[in-house]
Amino acid sequence: MGSRAADSRTIVFTDSRDEAARTAVGVERNHFRDLVRQLVRRHLTAPTLDRVDILTRGGTGDPALDDAEQAILDEITRQDPGLVRAHMRRGLGAATVPDLERIEAFELVEKARGSSLSWPTVLHRVSTDLVALGVNPGGPKASMADLSVGRDEPWFRVYPPPTPDLWIPLPADSSPWTSIASVSRLPESLPEPSSTERAETSSRLAWDGWMQPI
Repeated sequence: MGSRAADSRTIVFTDSRDEAARTAVGVERNHFRDLVRQLVRRHLTAPTLDRVDILTRGGTGDPALDDAEQAILDEITRQDPGLVRAHMRRGLGAATVPDLERIEAFELVEKARGSSLSWPTVLHRVSTDLVALGVNPGGPKASMADLSVGRDEPWFRVYPPPTPDLWIPLPADSSPWTSIASVSRLPESLPEPSSTERAETSSRLAWDGWMQPI
């Protein structure tokens, strides 16, 4: 306590432990929402890249892909590895009829989509950004920090590492619900967009179902 009055000063907190705990949870939740919202806006306002051209060049092993183009190729590879293999076989002159049909279907979808982004694509890109930042795409809840897959595993092992060999991801079939559970909570973390935001991004994303899990 000290022998002098100046050494015995007391700090009195007016809020209770419960209020402080609720405030801490609210601050963490709001920070996560703000971060996700910023990432979504960044992807919606980013220049449009030609996914067909990137996939065609990537399928032939073009080393001239820049970082943004390589990220798109990696995204397509994770979403549909068979499509990438079909492009590789076409580049080698060994494409089968199903390969060519698959490539044609992809190109037709991309042509119809134009510069718009699908909601699952936006969620995937935001999830990738969050993992690279060390933030759980499932949100700040303690229940999302660990996965139950026969043993406790940290959440990030569901995802591929942002840099090679940073960690070993879990096999895709070891816990099929974990990545879905994480990604599907992203829409819940987003506040309803304002009329200004709807107008600014209407050319890139359909807002219907903004708050609905994929």
